[in-house]
Amino acid sequence: MSKVAEYQEFRKVADEAIKKAGLIFKDAIVEAIKPVFDQSYGRLKEVRVHGYTPSFNDGDPCTFRMNVDDCKVNGFDGYEDDEDHDDGYLGRHDTQIVQEDVSASLSIFDDDDWESAFNSYGFEVVFTKNDDGSISLTEEDYDCGY
Repeated sequence: MSKVAEYQEFRKVADEAIKKAGLIFKDAIVEAIKPVFDQSYGRLKEVRVHGYTPSFNDGDPCTFRMNVDDCKVNGFDGYEDDEDHDDGYLGRHDTQIVQEDVSASLSIFDDDDWESAFNSYGFEVVFTKNDDGSISLTEEDYDCGY
């Protein structure tokens, strides 16, 4: 077998392994976050975390960062006042507790895991609790604003 053919075969196997690892990773993060939903007594419906690679050069390397510490909980980021909110707002205190729990659950995975699984410049991962109690994962585009 020529080196070119050997490389092409190796690359094909490696690409398949990377794809499979990404699918396993997505199942693993759903498994890791499920207890946070289970502990919320049905009040937690959605959690959003995002990752991105900065596109400007401020002197630091433009490397991918996953942000699981500052997640959105039921659409809120925890900085809102407790008054005048539609259904779904847990209150500042409870939102911040959920954010801490999400961070503890998901920070066991490093940035390389997230970047490899989602393979995107900027993305938001949305975890949603379904009526049957299962957690679904969807991916949306994320623009960090600069």
